Amino acid sequence: MLAAGVVLLLASGSASSQWSVTSGRYRALQLATLPSLGTVYCRSEISASSQRFALGIRVFAAQSAGARVRAGKVTVDRNFNDPAAAADVTSWFRLDSAHVQWLAAVAGGENGYTLGFVRADFSSGGCESSDPPRVTVQVYPRRYAQQPPPSGPSILRPWPIR
Repeated sequence: MLAAGVVLLLASGSASSQWSVTSGRYRALQLATLPSLGTVYCRSEISASSQRFALGIRVFAAQSAGARVRAGKVTVDRNFNDPAAAADVTSWFRLDSAHVQWLAAVAGGENGYTLGFVRADFSSGGCESSDPPRVTVQVYPRRYAQQPPPSGPSILRPWPIR
């Protein structure tokens, strides 16, 4: 009977780890997986007087990559020149009170690049598995290195994002 309880506890623990991970004092929630790019997470810091949210990305180890986060009027770019070293670590951007945040990512090399973005609207929810934000995901097919990105959200301008 005790063994069955331990097995059930382990199974439920591994299932919940797919949705959220603890990162220091923050609890992170997986928002989306961008094919060929990486996995996007969010985390929050909520107090009696404010709510702040942050996006992060764990890049796949395949190719060079870059990411851009836009939260309110702040835009931050980050390059991953050694994605193999960054593949086991979530790269977090700063906490911000902006309720709508964007994360765009690009990965590629000589054979072209793949581009995707995630838009998280925290006004509709928080960063918990029981109350997730509204999320929009867009992934574009691989493009040749000389082709400009598709016209679309202004987060992609100026190009390139890396």
